[in-house]
Amino acid sequence: MHYPIPSEKYAVIFANGSPCDIALSRLSVRNAEHVVVLDNAYGHYKNLNLPYHTVLGDFDKGIPQTAPESVKVLHLPDQESTDFEKGITYLEQLGYKKILILWGTGRRADHNFVNIADLGRYPHLNIELWDNFSRIYLIPSDFKGSFPENTTISLVPLGTVTGVTTRNLFYPLNNEDLALGVRNGNSNRVAESGDIGITYRDGKLLIMECWDEFDVEKFRRKIR
Repeated sequence: MHYPIPSEKYAVIFANGSPCDIALSRLSVRNAEHVVVLDNAYGHYKNLNLPYHTVLGDFDKGIPQTAPESVKVLHLPDQESTDFEKGITYLEQLGYKKILILWGTGRRADHNFVNIADLGRYPHLNIELWDNFSRIYLIPSDFKGSFPENTTISLVPLGTVTGVTTRNLFYPLNNEDLALGVRNGNSNRVAESGDIGITYRDGKLLIMECWDEFDVEKFRRKIR
């Protein structure tokens, strides 16, 4: 499990999907400068004794009346964008380029799919989706990263991605095209511990680092 805390300033969004393990939620806010909770996540989040600075959304189930005075409550009724998108836009307006999003997957399949696909709308930002089993992010056309051997790496195109070439993956790609629903780069893995490389010519490409089980006790020991 690879959840690196950013070295630069960053913000966190808690979205309206399935809550992840409390240890992962706690890790994400450890050094965050700003924490946004979307409205439908607020009922659960407020009981976790974790910091937050803003609650926002369309509040279709009512504006929360229990937020502390120090917390900003933003009613954004615009139906042309989702609360997920509103949270990202708000943090971008505050000057954040690095954003972690938790609770953004699970529950409704349409929300799950759209939240992941929405990462393609913000190539100018560094956004990661975290849950108990995945770390998901958009990569540039010349990507390098360091991973342990056998780390599962899925390459998921948003639309069509051309000219994909990989280095140090078990199933190599050499100047090949990926297309959502036609050919995905699912369930590849790191061949040897160390750096991998991924390049492509055109399109938008997601990496999904995935694992089948979330070892809670091992993870909690790791972050202490």
